[in-house]
Amino acid sequence: MLLVVIFYTTICCFLLLRCKFVGKKTLKLIARVGLMIIAVLSSVVANAQPIEVSGKLSTQGISADIKGLYTCSILHHSADGTALYVEKQTLKINSDNSFQILLGTGINAIGSIDSVIWSDGDFFLKISPDSSVQRSSNTSTTIIPLRIETDLNNENIEGMATADTLKSWGKIKIPHNKGRRPKKITADLSTSYVNVAYPGDTYPIYRHFEWFDTDKDGIGNSFELTYSEKSNHAFWQNTRMLGDVKLYQKPFQQLKINQLDGEIELELTSPIEVANLNVTYGIKGPWKLIYFIEW
Repeated sequence: MLLVVIFYTTICCFLLLRCKFVGKKTLKLIARVGLMIIAVLSSVVANAQPIEVSGKLSTQGISADIKGLYTCSILHHSADGTALYVEKQTLKINSDNSFQILLGTGINAIGSIDSVIWSDGDFFLKISPDSSVQRSSNTSTTIIPLRIETDLNNENIEGMATADTLKSWGKIKIPHNKGRRPKKITADLSTSYVNVAYPGDTYPIYRHFEWFDTDKDGIGNSFELTYSEKSNHAFWQNTRMLGDVKLYQKPFQQLKINQLDGEIELELTSPIEVANLNVTYGIKGPWKLIYFIEW
C-alpha cells in the first residue's frame, strides 16, 4: 500500500508541474513537498537500508591494493557542511584507486543513516584515512558529491513514458534543442518482479534515480533510492548509468544513458533472471518511467 501511495504522489506532483497556471514559487513548493512525502514514506518501506557506494579515492599513485580503517561521513549542503552521519569502516582500495563499501554497516560514530532526508538539498561523502593508512599509502581525504538539489526553471523538461505492451525493457527518446548536455536527470521507475515458478506470485518494484553532471562532460555521478525489500540504496561515481534494479544484490537490469546530445536516450535493458535459494525471479512488465531533465 505504501508503494502505491509513493507512486501516485509522484504522479500528482508531475501533473501539477505541467500546469501552466502554476507559478515558479508554487512549483518549488510542490516539488519539495512531493519529494519530502516520498522520502518520509521511503524510510518506512526501505527499513534503513545501507548505501552501496562505488567510487575512487584521492591517492598519489599506489601500486598495489591497500586495506585500512577509514572514517566515512555524510555531509549536508556543502563539502564542509554538517556531518549528519559518521561511521568507521575498513576499506580495501584497489590499485586503480577504486573502492566499494556498504555505507551504514560500519562502526557508528554520529547520527543514524535512516534519519537522512535525501530530498533536502546537497549531500557529500567524505572519506578520511586514519593516520597509519595515510602514512603507508599516501591516501588523502576524499570528498565525493552524492546528490545535488533539484533546480526548477523554465528550461527543464518533464514527461512520462510507459511500455505499450507487457515488455519489461525498452528505450525512451527525449528530443531537445538546448545545444548542450543536461546537468541532471531524475527518473522514477515502477515495474514488478515475479517468482518464475508461480507467475501469480508478483511483487512491486519502485526505484528513484538521480544522475548529475555539473561540468557537463557527459560523465556524472548517480544516486539511487530503492523502495523494495531485499535491496539497498546505491551510488556510482563517474558513470553514464542512472542505476540498476536489484534483488538479493543481483541486478535484473540497468537504466542507462545512451545519448545526451541532440536527444536524450535512456535504455531500460533487457532483464535477466535472478536465482536465490533455489528460487528464480524475473522482471514482469509493463514498466512506467517518470523523468525530469534539468539544464
